[in-house]
Amino acid sequence: MRIKRIGAVSFLVDDELTTIKKNIERAVNYIEKAASYNIDILLLPEAVLTQNTEEAARSKGGIYPIEVFPGKITKYFCEKAKESKINLLLPNYVYFQRKIYNQTTIINYNGDIVGYYRKIQPTFGEIKYIYAGNDFPVFQLSDIKIATMTCLDIYFPEICRIYAMKGAEIIFWPTLTHGPTQSGLEAQYRSRAIDNSIYLVQSNISCKPPYAPYAGRYQPGRANIIDFYGDIIADTGRREGICFSDIDFDEVKITSGVLGFNDVDETRKEFESIIRMELYSKEYKTISKNQKKSNFYHKKN
Repeated sequence: MRIKRIGAVSFLVDDELTTIKKNIERAVNYIEKAASYNIDILLLPEAVLTQNTEEAARSKGGIYPIEVFPGKITKYFCEKAKESKINLLLPNYVYFQRKIYNQTTIINYNGDIVGYYRKIQPTFGEIKYIYAGNDFPVFQLSDIKIATMTCLDIYFPEICRIYAMKGAEIIFWPTLTHGPTQSGLEAQYRSRAIDNSIYLVQSNISCKPPYAPYAGRYQPGRANIIDFYGDIIADTGRREGICFSDIDFDEVKITSGVLGFNDVDETRKEFESIIRMELYSKEYKTISKNQKKSNFYHKKN
């Protein structure tokens, strides 16, 4: 059996450049706490050092918060991962070849960088300052296949489907969503898990005082873990904290037979064997020719 303890964190990320040190300290505290819980893989929230994309971009590779990848901050978290013997997913803005990306860096428990994912669908606010990624990497981490996406990516079901078709067993989703859309988001990420017979892990920011302006208008984020049935199996609730769950990645997935598949079911293999990819691809190509593209958005990608 490949049983792994998967964890996710929700905590308040201050958005002033002067609070970067505080955000780093919070993240490290949760890494150490996760280690005390014997968590194998830990996900931190999106933009864990700062939410202020505009100010971050204007720092132009200065001390904080955007570094030329891999820089001092990434290496510092590599050291903490090694000290804590934990696999870590670190979402942060980075410079690479004179471009800024919203990146999640995958670090193993030896402190080595396994790889990275760069947000494929930046928001309109971000695209003023950053570039979009163009790759769908699947990584081998602690003998399971993982993938990651970021925030707005959840609105594009193609991303999860591609990962599933490439063999990912779990998708990690760091996000920064403190708006009034939490119920809708829950329906989305639970659907992504069901559609692809895959585990999904969310790490969102929390929202509490002194962020009083968010009260009433905004709802706090949360961290949770969703199984392949779409059930939430671990959850911080709408508050700061850490959640975790022991997942057996060799578990046999059972269906009711309603879909006409086998009772003892490897759902993804069943779906992959019947999905009409050539037909969908043909339609996408036709539709893309007539797509009304945002010139400002697409010229950077």
